[in-house]
Amino acid sequence: MTPPWWPPIRHAKPDYLYLYKHINLLVHIAGLIVNQSPAILQGIDFNKKPKNAEKRGFLTQLFCVLYAEERYRQGELGASATVCVNPKDNDNKDSNSLPCQTQAADPKAQICYVGNTYRIGRQIGKGTFGVVFSGTSIISGEVIAIKFEDVKAKQPQIGHEARIYKTLAGGTGIPRMHWFGTESNYNAMAIDLLRPSLEDLFNRCNRQFSLKTTLLLADQLILRIEYIHSKSFIYRDFKPENVMMGIANSNIVYMIDFGTAKAYCDPQTGLHIPYRENKSLTGTSSYVSINTHLGIEQSRRDDMESIGYIMLYFYRGSLPWQDITAPTLKQKYNSIMQKKMTTTIEDLCSGIPDEFATFLKYTRILRFDQKPDYSYLRKIFRDLFTRRGFHLDYVFDWIQLANKSELHNISN
Repeated sequence: MTPPWWPPIRHAKPDYLYLYKHINLLVHIAGLIVNQSPAILQGIDFNKKPKNAEKRGFLTQLFCVLYAEERYRQGELGASATVCVNPKDNDNKDSNSLPCQTQAADPKAQICYVGNTYRIGRQIGKGTFGVVFSGTSIISGEVIAIKFEDVKAKQPQIGHEARIYKTLAGGTGIPRMHWFGTESNYNAMAIDLLRPSLEDLFNRCNRQFSLKTTLLLADQLILRIEYIHSKSFIYRDFKPENVMMGIANSNIVYMIDFGTAKAYCDPQTGLHIPYRENKSLTGTSSYVSINTHLGIEQSRRDDMESIGYIMLYFYRGSLPWQDITAPTLKQKYNSIMQKKMTTTIEDLCSGIPDEFATFLKYTRILRFDQKPDYSYLRKIFRDLFTRRGFHLDYVFDWIQLANKSELHNISN
């Protein structure tokens, strides 16, 4: 069998497309050799034989280009897999734009990489920290998310978040971090792309979850925060937008965005951080604890209280303080705090199972450095789940909604 790189036989009509593709490949290889100096050539003494590690680094990147080109030739990746070897050579010097911001759907667009492996796609999110793009691994074809942050950011978060992902790696419901580093003027991190968020699903379900779905979510959220706490971190930013359902494992709840997470104790000695006051509010005002509003240093108890508010939000459909508006952010925070403090737990949980009030009362009486009884809190909701005759089948409201829609389409 003739190898795919074998030239056309003599006297045969030249395959111009074939020649064009492989000339293109040579250009890519030349670009890799010449332009990858920060990653490969920097620090190499060309008067001596290169080290094995340097050879391997170069060969790995060369293999990535060759492999992507071959997959492109076979039609697996499509024309959007064109390689931009060195994102650092981007001509756009605007500090507010990312290297090679192009539409990945355009076959003629210049596509760039992070980590020489992940091709940047379209923008899918934006926040105070920076922007998020979709990305694709040229090795596996896996779709991931790439977060970018200006290296000159006043309050950089991605490096801190990457360290936390590394510590939490392997835990159920924790996204995988595939790569972290610097590209051009940006810190970047490639992580699992997860969707949709619980807020998206909440909207899809007419902004109210059934008791069964709420209890299924509560059980997993308590497990997630117990794992995070076991690694010496508190989360500090519970909100429905930061809780995702997995794609492949659609019944698994994932936690994302650990930029504001913080160590609450020394992992070696177990020494708890000291009690402090006059702290600024960290988190989302609708879901933070009363103590957080009061400026008290957050600890494990505050994460647990936030879970209570999220569960009430899902089951009731709203919280009494969510529609509060004010001229300034400080005034809004104060108004929300006053509403939380003056709304009794009995009023907040009126007309719903007593277990929600029991959960919230427990979280509010925890001491600053006290470890929550996660098993007890899970048991509260699990016992309610059993008494109501629910089945642990992980059929959430949105799954039922999708099944009904599918049946309706079939019947029509």
